[in-house]
Amino acid sequence: NELMNGINARYELRKSSAKRFIEGRQAAVIVAGKEVGFVGELHPIVLKNFSLEMPCAAFEVKLKEIVV
Repeated sequence: NELMNGINARYELRKSSAKRFIEGRQAAVIVAGKEVGFVGELHPIVLKNFSLEMPCAAFEVKLKEIVV
């Protein structure tokens, strides 16, 4: 939220179903009707694959798609 507010980007979150995240704990980031990123809590299999012991969240936003 702070990142998007800092660059004055109006955004919305929509339901997503990427396998790297836990079902129901993830969303696609939408700006001007276009998917520009994602946010979510990593799936336990992903945590195991990276030897992470604690739950983690991750996000990605394609700033080139937003900032002019």
